[in-house]
Amino acid sequence: MRFLVIGAGAIGGSAGAHLAEDGHDVLLVDTEASHVRRMQEAGLAIEGRRNFTVRVKAVLPDEMAAALGGQAPETVILAVKSQHTDAALASLVPLLGANSVVLSMQNGLNPQAIARHVGANRTVAAFVNSMGTDYLSPARIMYGGPGTMRIGELDGRMTPRITRLAELMRAS
Repeated sequence: MRFLVIGAGAIGGSAGAHLAEDGHDVLLVDTEASHVRRMQEAGLAIEGRRNFTVRVKAVLPDEMAAALGGQAPETVILAVKSQHTDAALASLVPLLGANSVVLSMQNGLNPQAIARHVGANRTVAAFVNSMGTDYLSPARIMYGGPGTMRIGELDGRMTPRITRLAELMRAS
């Protein structure tokens, strides 16, 4: 599956690294240039519960469209701070395909804000609890364990895409 992770800090970087390690096509996007450049040079190091480094594609937001090469992401993991949601989505919306979905892995209650930009049909809400992650330095993230994550459609229905996303996230 093709993932676009916007916000490659503690939560987004951890999720992206594990998905990439499992063989998914992952593009990490972050505004911190030193973080992006270090990931490009040396990969993304995950430390803590299990130590590993994974080669990842990483770009700055203004490089995102070119890095996608005209291919819409299947799943976007939005992991920016709440106050950066609108700005992150403004550059994302033109790149989405008809079947793209945006999964919010943010601290805060942002699914309705996301839905205003991309539509409720493209928005998947998440509640991330007790995920022991911390951004240590450029291209280094501490990962203490998975914690609990609940995902769902905005209207509460259990759909095939929710089941599929939950299985993918659980496996990674």
